[in-house]
Amino acid sequence: LSAPRGALCGAGLSAALESRGGRRLRAAARRLRNADGRAKQGLAKRRRDVTGCGADEPEQRVGPLWSGGTPVPGGNLSGARSEYERCLEIAPKYAQALIGLGLVLEQQGHIDEAIRMYQQVDRSTEYDGSVRLSLGFAYLRKGMTSEALREFRVAAQFGFPQASELIRLANGFLQTGSIRDAQETLEVARRHIPDDPVIRETLASVYSRQERWQEAQRELEAAARMKEQALRSGAAERAPPR
Repeated sequence: LSAPRGALCGAGLSAALESRGGRRLRAAARRLRNADGRAKQGLAKRRRDVTGCGADEPEQRVGPLWSGGTPVPGGNLSGARSEYERCLEIAPKYAQALIGLGLVLEQQGHIDEAIRMYQQVDRSTEYDGSVRLSLGFAYLRKGMTSEALREFRVAAQFGFPQASELIRLANGFLQTGSIRDAQETLEVARRHIPDDPVIRETLASVYSRQERWQEAQRELEAAARMKEQALRSGAAERAPPR
Protein backbone atom coordinates (compact mmCIF):
# COMPACT_ATOMS: atom_id res chain seq x y z
CA LEU A 1 0.00 0.00 0.00
CA SER A 2 1.69 3.81 -1.67
CA ALA A 3 0.60 7.65 -1.05
CA PRO A 4 -2.39 9.66 -2.35
CA ARG A 5 -2.75 9.72 -6.09
CA GLY A 6 -3.01 12.88 -8.17
CA ALA A 7 -0.84 15.08 -5.98
CA LEU A 8 -0.13 18.44 -7.64
CA CYS A 9 3.43 19.02 -8.69
CA GLY A 10 5.52 21.36 -10.85
CA ALA A 11 3.61 23.58 -13.26
CA GLY A 12 0.30 22.08 -12.08
CA LEU A 13 0.98 23.16 -8.51
CA SER A 14 2.00 26.64 -9.63
CA ALA A 15 -1.13 27.06 -11.78
CA ALA A 16 -3.40 25.86 -8.98
CA LEU A 17 -1.88 28.25 -6.48
CA GLU A 18 -2.09 31.22 -8.85
CA SER A 19 -5.69 30.41 -9.81
CA ARG A 20 -6.79 30.34 -6.15
CA GLY A 21 -5.02 33.57 -5.38
CA GLY A 22 -2.16 33.93 -3.35
CA ARG A 23 0.06 34.23 -0.51
CA ARG A 24 -1.73 32.02 2.01
CA LEU A 25 -1.72 28.95 -0.22
CA ARG A 26 1.84 29.57 -1.38
CA ALA A 27 2.94 29.75 2.25
CA ALA A 28 1.01 26.54 3.00
CA ALA A 29 2.67 24.78 0.08
CA ARG A 30 6.10 25.78 1.38
CA ARG A 31 5.22 24.38 4.80
CA LEU A 32 3.95 21.17 3.23
CA ARG A 33 7.08 20.54 1.21
CA ASN A 34 9.24 21.26 4.24
CA ALA A 35 7.26 18.74 6.29
CA ASP A 36 7.52 16.12 3.56
CA GLY A 37 11.26 16.57 3.37
CA ARG A 38 11.74 16.34 7.13
CA ALA A 39 9.61 13.21 7.33
CA LYS A 40 11.71 11.39 4.76
CA GLN A 41 15.19 12.78 5.11
CA GLY A 42 15.42 14.30 8.58
CA LEU A 43 16.75 17.84 8.39
CA ALA A 44 17.81 17.66 4.72
CA LYS A 45 17.09 20.88 2.88
CA ARG A 46 14.37 21.00 0.24
CA ARG A 47 13.54 23.35 -2.58
CA ARG A 48 10.77 25.68 -1.46
CA ASP A 49 9.72 27.55 -4.60
CA VAL A 50 6.16 26.76 -5.70
CA THR A 51 7.07 26.47 -9.37
CA GLY A 52 8.41 22.94 -8.93
CA CYS A 53 8.85 20.08 -6.47
CA GLY A 54 12.36 19.02 -7.37
CA ALA A 55 13.16 15.56 -8.67
CA ASP A 56 10.51 13.77 -6.61
CA GLU A 57 6.78 14.27 -6.66
CA PRO A 58 5.08 14.89 -3.28
CA GLU A 59 3.60 11.41 -3.09
CA GLN A 60 7.06 9.89 -3.64
CA ARG A 61 8.56 12.00 -0.88
CA VAL A 62 5.92 10.99 1.68
CA GLY A 63 5.73 7.43 0.38
CA PRO A 64 7.55 5.80 3.32
CA LEU A 65 4.87 7.20 5.64
CA TRP A 66 2.10 5.31 3.83
CA SER A 67 2.75 1.96 5.40
CA GLY A 68 0.17 1.67 8.14
CA GLY A 69 2.41 3.07 10.83
CA THR A 70 5.84 1.74 9.86
CA PRO A 71 8.48 4.24 11.09
CA VAL A 72 10.48 6.23 8.57
CA PRO A 73 14.17 5.26 8.92
CA GLY A 74 16.01 8.37 10.08
CA GLY A 75 12.90 10.46 9.71
CA ASN A 76 12.41 13.56 11.80
CA LEU A 77 8.80 12.96 12.81
CA SER A 78 8.73 15.78 15.36
CA GLY A 79 9.98 18.24 12.79
CA ALA A 80 7.52 16.96 10.22
CA ARG A 81 4.64 17.26 12.68
CA SER A 82 5.57 20.85 13.48
CA GLU A 83 5.70 21.80 9.81
CA TYR A 84 2.38 20.11 8.99
CA GLU A 85 0.72 21.88 11.91
CA ARG A 86 2.05 25.25 10.78
CA CYS A 87 0.82 24.52 7.28
CA LEU A 88 -2.67 23.82 8.62
CA GLU A 89 -2.66 27.06 10.58
CA ILE A 90 -2.38 28.81 7.22
CA ALA A 91 -4.70 26.53 5.23
CA PRO A 92 -6.82 24.40 7.64
CA LYS A 93 -8.35 22.21 4.91
CA TYR A 94 -5.17 21.54 2.92
CA ALA A 95 -5.64 17.81 2.13
CA GLN A 96 -1.98 16.88 1.76
CA ALA A 97 -1.11 18.46 5.09
CA LEU A 98 -4.02 16.74 6.87
CA ILE A 99 -2.95 13.40 5.45
CA GLY A 100 0.72 13.96 6.24
CA LEU A 101 -0.02 14.99 9.81
CA GLY A 102 -2.29 11.98 10.25
CA LEU A 103 0.46 9.64 9.12
CA VAL A 104 3.01 11.22 11.44
CA LEU A 105 0.58 11.08 14.37
CA GLU A 106 -0.04 7.39 13.65
CA GLN A 107 3.65 6.65 13.80
CA GLN A 108 3.91 8.56 17.07
CA GLY A 109 1.14 6.39 18.52
CA HIS A 110 -1.56 9.09 18.57
CA ILE A 111 -4.16 7.01 16.74
CA ASP A 112 -7.24 8.98 17.80
CA GLU A 113 -5.68 12.23 16.62
CA ALA A 114 -4.62 10.60 13.35
CA ILE A 115 -8.18 9.43 12.74
CA ARG A 116 -9.45 12.97 13.30
CA MET A 117 -6.98 14.27 10.69
CA TYR A 118 -8.08 11.70 8.10
CA GLN A 119 -11.74 12.45 8.76
CA GLN A 120 -11.19 16.12 7.98
CA VAL A 121 -10.01 15.47 4.42
CA ASP A 122 -12.60 16.57 1.88
CA ARG A 123 -14.26 13.42 0.57
CA SER A 124 -14.67 14.98 -2.88
CA THR A 125 -10.92 15.17 -3.52
CA GLU A 126 -8.74 12.77 -5.48
CA TYR A 127 -7.24 11.69 -2.15
CA ASP A 128 -10.38 9.96 -0.90
CA GLY A 129 -9.43 6.39 -1.77
CA SER A 130 -5.99 6.62 -0.17
CA VAL A 131 -7.38 8.39 2.90
CA ARG A 132 -9.99 5.66 3.35
CA LEU A 133 -7.23 3.08 3.16
CA SER A 134 -5.17 4.80 5.85
CA LEU A 135 -8.27 5.38 7.97
CA GLY A 136 -9.06 1.68 7.77
CA PHE A 137 -5.63 0.72 9.09
CA ALA A 138 -5.92 3.31 11.86
CA TYR A 139 -9.23 1.75 12.90
CA LEU A 140 -7.58 -1.68 12.92
CA ARG A 141 -4.96 -0.39 15.34
CA LYS A 142 -7.83 0.64 17.61
CA GLY A 143 -9.45 -2.80 17.29
CA MET A 144 -12.41 -1.28 15.42
CA THR A 145 -12.75 -4.07 12.86
CA SER A 146 -16.19 -3.25 11.47
CA GLU A 147 -15.24 0.40 10.95
CA ALA A 148 -12.02 -0.68 9.23
CA LEU A 149 -13.89 -3.05 6.93
CA ARG A 150 -16.31 -0.27 6.00
CA GLU A 151 -13.45 2.04 5.02
CA PHE A 152 -11.63 -0.66 3.06
CA ARG A 153 -14.78 -1.43 1.08
CA VAL A 154 -15.23 2.24 0.22
CA ALA A 155 -11.55 2.48 -0.75
CA ALA A 156 -11.94 -0.52 -3.07
CA GLN A 157 -14.52 1.38 -5.11
CA PHE A 158 -11.93 3.95 -6.15
CA GLY A 159 -9.42 1.54 -7.64
CA PHE A 160 -5.66 1.90 -7.31
CA PRO A 161 -3.17 1.92 -10.18
CA GLN A 162 -0.23 0.51 -8.22
CA ALA A 163 0.25 -3.08 -7.14
CA SER A 164 1.50 -2.03 -3.70
CA GLU A 165 -1.76 -0.20 -2.95
CA LEU A 166 -3.90 -3.13 -4.08
CA ILE A 167 -1.86 -5.58 -2.01
CA ARG A 168 -2.13 -3.29 1.01
CA LEU A 169 -5.91 -3.13 0.54
CA ALA A 170 -6.11 -6.92 0.30
CA ASN A 171 -4.03 -7.29 3.46
CA GLY A 172 -6.39 -4.87 5.17
CA PHE A 173 -9.32 -7.07 4.24
CA LEU A 174 -7.47 -10.14 5.53
CA GLN A 175 -6.85 -8.43 8.87
CA THR A 176 -10.59 -7.80 9.22
CA GLY A 177 -11.28 -11.47 8.43
CA SER A 178 -12.96 -10.73 5.10
CA ILE A 179 -11.20 -13.27 2.90
CA ARG A 180 -13.75 -12.90 0.10
CA ASP A 181 -13.05 -9.17 -0.20
CA ALA A 182 -9.31 -9.85 -0.27
CA GLN A 183 -9.80 -12.45 -2.98
CA GLU A 184 -11.86 -10.11 -5.14
CA THR A 185 -9.36 -7.28 -4.70
CA LEU A 186 -6.44 -9.46 -5.75
CA GLU A 187 -8.30 -10.96 -8.69
CA VAL A 188 -8.99 -7.44 -9.95
CA ALA A 189 -5.32 -6.61 -9.39
CA ARG A 190 -4.28 -9.70 -11.37
CA ARG A 191 -6.42 -8.64 -14.32
CA HIS A 192 -4.97 -5.14 -14.38
CA ILE A 193 -1.37 -6.00 -13.45
CA PRO A 194 -0.94 -9.60 -14.68
CA ASP A 195 2.85 -9.71 -14.45
CA ASP A 196 3.32 -8.82 -10.77
CA PRO A 197 4.59 -11.86 -8.82
CA VAL A 198 3.72 -10.41 -5.41
CA ILE A 199 0.06 -10.11 -6.39
CA ARG A 200 0.15 -13.75 -7.50
CA GLU A 201 1.80 -14.90 -4.27
CA THR A 202 -0.66 -12.98 -2.12
CA LEU A 203 -3.57 -14.41 -4.08
CA ALA A 204 -2.11 -17.88 -3.62
CA SER A 205 -2.11 -17.28 0.14
CA VAL A 206 -5.77 -16.28 0.00
CA TYR A 207 -6.70 -19.35 -2.05
CA SER A 208 -4.86 -21.51 0.49
CA ARG A 209 -6.97 -20.07 3.29
CA GLN A 210 -10.02 -21.07 1.26
CA GLU A 211 -8.52 -24.55 0.68
CA ARG A 212 -8.49 -23.95 -3.06
CA TRP A 213 -5.24 -25.81 -3.44
CA GLN A 214 -5.04 -26.15 -7.22
CA GLU A 215 -5.66 -22.46 -7.75
CA ALA A 216 -3.11 -21.59 -5.08
CA GLN A 217 -0.53 -23.82 -6.77
CA ARG A 218 -1.28 -22.22 -10.14
CA GLU A 219 -0.65 -18.73 -8.74
CA LEU A 220 2.58 -19.78 -7.04
CA GLU A 221 3.86 -21.36 -10.24
CA ALA A 222 2.99 -18.20 -12.18
CA ALA A 223 4.85 -16.07 -9.61
CA ALA A 224 7.88 -18.36 -9.84
CA ARG A 225 7.94 -18.07 -13.65
CA MET A 226 7.75 -14.27 -13.43
CA LYS A 227 10.62 -14.10 -10.97
CA GLU A 228 12.72 -16.47 -13.06
CA GLN A 229 12.05 -14.39 -16.16
CA ALA A 230 13.00 -11.22 -14.29
CA LEU A 231 16.29 -12.81 -13.19
CA ARG A 232 17.09 -13.90 -16.74
CA SER A 233 16.29 -10.45 -18.07
CA GLY A 234 18.48 -8.84 -15.44
CA ALA A 235 21.36 -11.20 -16.19
CA ALA A 236 21.06 -10.49 -19.91
CA GLU A 237 21.20 -6.74 -19.28
CA ARG A 238 24.31 -7.09 -17.11
CA ALA A 239 26.15 -9.39 -19.54
CA PRO A 240 29.13 -7.70 -21.24
CA PRO A 241 28.86 -7.24 -25.02
CA ARG A 242 30.57 -9.88 -27.13
